[in-house]
Amino acid sequence: MSENQLEVEKFISKLEGQITEGLDKEVQKLFGKLMNLLKYIREDDYQYLLGHARIAAKCLLLPSPNLQLAEKTIDSISFAVKGAHNPFVAIIRGGTPPTRVILGLGILLYLAIPLMTMFWPDLSKQDSILGVSVSLLIMVSLAGALGSIVSIMVRLHEFTTKKDADPSVLLFTGFFKPVVGAAFAMFVLSVIKAGLIPVKIDPDVENYFYLALAFVSGFSERFAKDVASKTEAIVGGRNVNN
Repeated sequence: MSENQLEVEKFISKLEGQITEGLDKEVQKLFGKLMNLLKYIREDDYQYLLGHARIAAKCLLLPSPNLQLAEKTIDSISFAVKGAHNPFVAIIRGGTPPTRVILGLGILLYLAIPLMTMFWPDLSKQDSILGVSVSLLIMVSLAGALGSIVSIMVRLHEFTTKKDADPSVLLFTGFFKPVVGAAFAMFVLSVIKAGLIPVKIDPDVENYFYLALAFVSGFSERFAKDVASKTEAIVGGRNVNN
């Protein structure tokens, strides 16, 4: 038995001697959670959590138990030990920054593909939305999302420098970047269709033009932001003139 296991056993024995009858139900509930977590704290990797467990127990054994602090402390212990045994959480917390970004992208695709399959029959029945071909809208949004995915792949090495970044931020970056890319692509399409930025397009290559423009909108956030800034200046100027 390791030194840490001995310390945990001593702690449990001490608790048994201090727990008395008539404890509040909420205190009993939190004690139950704490005792369940001690089996994890017995592992040497989590010996640093024994101090947290002692604080939680002390809060619960006060004449007027500090339930809020005890619950928060127990929840933090639970997240630390159970999260490490959850593969999904382990990847987020312990994986490299690029891995977290890829995981976010994978989650999006895992959710998006079934949703697209579900709604495709209804979409395919529509010829147009607001006068714009449904097939064009789908093509542009997918091209924008694809551009964002390619952007992530090309710049994946840049995420290795973000070791101090919040893991959840990296996860959501991978998850939402294709969504943002699709939104940018739809925005740029709307600007061109509205004639806010006049562009001469050969009817024979119109679809290819929009496809390329959508991909670039998703791939390069700077390009989409430049279009947004120019549109804002044009619309703002028109409002001023009016």
